[in-house]
Amino acid sequence: MRRLNKNFWIDSTIGTIIIFTFMGIALWFFTYFDFLNPVEHTLTDFETTDLVFSQLRDDPVPDTNIIIINTSSLPKGAIAEQIKIINQYGPRLIALNLDLNWDEDNLGTMALMQALLEIDQLLIGGRLKVSDGNYEYFVPAVLQDLPNASYAYQDFMLDDRIHEEFHVLREFSPNPSNISQKNILPFGLKIASYYDEGLLNRFLNRKNDKEIINYRGNALGASESFGYMFMALDVDDVFEENFIPEIINDKIIIFGFLGDQYGPAYESKFFTPLNEQYVGRSNPDMYESVIHANIAAMIINEDYIERLPQWMSVLLGVALCFLTTMLFGYVYRVVPRWYDATTKLIALIQVALLLFVIILVFNWYNLRLDLTLGIIAALFASDTLEFYHSVIKNVLNKEARQEIVGSKGIINSSDKN
Repeated sequence: MRRLNKNFWIDSTIGTIIIFTFMGIALWFFTYFDFLNPVEHTLTDFETTDLVFSQLRDDPVPDTNIIIINTSSLPKGAIAEQIKIINQYGPRLIALNLDLNWDEDNLGTMALMQALLEIDQLLIGGRLKVSDGNYEYFVPAVLQDLPNASYAYQDFMLDDRIHEEFHVLREFSPNPSNISQKNILPFGLKIASYYDEGLLNRFLNRKNDKEIINYRGNALGASESFGYMFMALDVDDVFEENFIPEIINDKIIIFGFLGDQYGPAYESKFFTPLNEQYVGRSNPDMYESVIHANIAAMIINEDYIERLPQWMSVLLGVALCFLTTMLFGYVYRVVPRWYDATTKLIALIQVALLLFVIILVFNWYNLRLDLTLGIIAALFASDTLEFYHSVIKNVLNKEARQEIVGSKGIINSSDKN
């Protein structure tokens, strides 16, 4: 019995190694062959936690700290008029999330520059461009070195995949090391610092290379159906002053593109986990300015999503795989004739339970568990272990098996049958 128990542990260890070997081969196969890229992206671009964002969370409580102004496709002169109207009501900050053509309309440029210089606290968003392996911050020359302005980059992830079709924006880079100008921060983070400077230091002390965006809702007036969190003023609302001064006074104001009259548009728009069509997404669902507002609100409220360290996720994955291997090995020894049906049913139940735990923990504790290794191992385990027990062990002769596992009492598969 003691030798049989020893063999059982050895078989479980070898089985775990073989499962991870097959998983590695499958990963290489999907990575190496380009024609499988659409399948790979479909599988990797969906996360179980998307269900929490899109299906399980209650509608958000409106955030009154941040107001978004739709500039639509207005010329620079009209945007200048919008800014003058809003600025007279004493906003805490005016943040420009705009990509304008500064080479045309000189009169409009002059009007907009004059309006910008009248602002007390101004934040200008720029873009990052690749230069010699690093990122260089770029802002049009006319906007550089304004005495009342600070600067931030509007990009979310320093990753080429962000420009791929159907990619879901879940994270942003808070303080990447490969930006030449070290004092340039993300747009949403810089916005939050105007609310409370201490928030900036506490956030950066988290020292995460990537932060999960804790999405809460869209801007009022957006065409998507999920909950609204931020007040937004359309073009006519601003020009006709169809608002009360209190919603502007001492508030953070973001000027950005929200479509033409809140109409459907794909410019400056991204897929997010809030999209209720979380499989087979067709249309992006959130404008860039609203995503920045979600990031700023997350930091202002210090409502972060935590994640397990990578080493702990790997350790959990290996442990789950080993436990699965032990369970399936026991089934193979006890009821070999029912091995296939039994282990596949167990694998389905195990995967369902793990997904349920991921959703539950994320929804209750804002903690993202990465149990991907354990889930994939459960799906691979049944056939892989059957191959190990029925083929690999039988290919080796008795003496070789004794040399590898030190076993004299292993029950051959033929004896079981």
